[in-house]
Amino acid sequence: MNKQEDSREIVVEGGDLVLPDRLIPNAVIHVRKGRIAFAGEKKHWVESGLQGEVAGKRVKHYVFKDSYLTPALAELHIHGAGGYSFEDYSNLDMNEFAGFMSKNGVGIFLPTIVYDRSIAESLAGKIRSYKRQKPEYESRIPGIYMEGPFISTVKRGGILPENIMDFTFESFREVVAESEGLLRIMTIAPEALSFLSADELPNVLYEMSNHGIIPAFGHSNAHFDDLRGIRIRPEQPLNVTHLYNGMSGISHKEPGLALWALLDGETYVELNGDGTHVHPWAVELALKVKDHDRIILISDAVPASSMEASIEATKGTSAPTLRGRPIEVIGNGVYDVESGVLVGSNLLVKDMVERMIEVHKLPVWEAVNMASMNPLRLLQLEDRGTLKRGSFADISVFDRSFERCLLQVFEGNVTHSADLM
Repeated sequence: MNKQEDSREIVVEGGDLVLPDRLIPNAVIHVRKGRIAFAGEKKHWVESGLQGEVAGKRVKHYVFKDSYLTPALAELHIHGAGGYSFEDYSNLDMNEFAGFMSKNGVGIFLPTIVYDRSIAESLAGKIRSYKRQKPEYESRIPGIYMEGPFISTVKRGGILPENIMDFTFESFREVVAESEGLLRIMTIAPEALSFLSADELPNVLYEMSNHGIIPAFGHSNAHFDDLRGIRIRPEQPLNVTHLYNGMSGISHKEPGLALWALLDGETYVELNGDGTHVHPWAVELALKVKDHDRIILISDAVPASSMEASIEATKGTSAPTLRGRPIEVIGNGVYDVESGVLVGSNLLVKDMVERMIEVHKLPVWEAVNMASMNPLRLLQLEDRGTLKRGSFADISVFDRSFERCLLQVFEGNVTHSADLM
């Protein structure tokens, strides 16, 4: 953070403050030196004396009505959006994409790719370049999310066979090296490790942890019984890649990974709530069975997602592509044109929050937790995801429909301010 920004104070007031368990109306957030100095009712801010302290100072003061003051959202699983792609990377400008994320209320995001050596190496280079050029935003990209290559060919979904390989410790270490140490989450099919004994299996998960990688079970045809004995270190988080999609499911005779993920109390699950990836009733099942602290809303967005006139944009010679293949938008889904396979959502994580509130009737704070506090807890990022004194000032202000982000702040830096005229 540069000195000019570090010395500037920010006051945001007037909306409903979204805390992990409730809303506070007519609230104030006071930012000082990149951290939250106060977040609560305006009258308490006045009583604290902080209001008087900013008098005459160089303060950015924002006043909103009919809005939600939320923690900055996180895009944990995103392949691209708005025409930007992490996998067709020749024209990717990471700074522009970060700005696009800010306009949609997102602070931290994990560029997501299907395994490909050249893509992994290029993306790692672009991330490192971005961090060198924008040191004040270095924390926005904690690393890379990689789907594969150690997954099931039966449940590969939109992943091509050439992007899948058999697991060996040597090949795993090569993948880590290709990502230049930036690999943060890796999707792996447990049955890809079936050649290991029950005692050896945890060693793979431990090695992943030693490299700073969070295992994510997915693209898997595993049977429930194959998963029952899996144990990891208590401090090591475990994730499940896009629950229900690309995995063995829920069956009274052949229970699979989806059922195990719902019943395991410690495992995090990613949930796509666009109404296309997962039927709303299956979303309801997850909301009723799974601890809400372990549910993470994701978009799984791709380049065609959230583009203006996106349906028209996918027609003709200028159609967006994913891994070199043409894709098209149909409703809330994005599909591979040739195979018809669903490859991503046309919505972003802010839209998933809105759907959880409107379609599934969750309280605002629970929906927001699933897109902020929960993914950041999985990533083991401290002092983020909640608006409380001492936390990093990662703040988003949304209108009541979560359609527009009116203001976005990251570690005390204003990264987006909408034209409110």
